Amino acid sequence: MSQIKQAGKVVEEAGEVQIVFPKDFSLNVIQEAVQACQEGQCGCHDSDAWVQVEDIKVVEHNGEVRIHVKGENLSRESVEACFQDCDQELPSSSSDTSDH
Repeated sequence: MSQIKQAGKVVEEAGEVQIVFPKDFSLNVIQEAVQACQEGQCGCHDSDAWVQVEDIKVVEHNGEVRIHVKGENLSRESVEACFQDCDQELPSSSSDTSDH
């Protein structure tokens, strides 16, 4: 299982589906992972639910990083199914930017 799937939790708040990550994940790391997903470099891009996604926004909120997922008829379950197909790996340490 990828690190992103282990860390992220799909929630629905105020009618909006979000994927929430704990504060030990940096905004930049999650943004890079989401960008790879959007460019089709991830298993989630082949998910049936992906076609329902219209907009993805990554924000910091109260020390957490949240991915806001928007789309017509997009349910928590469909985002969860799409997220389960995600195969993005995160760097071993979000503060380590060296290539070793």
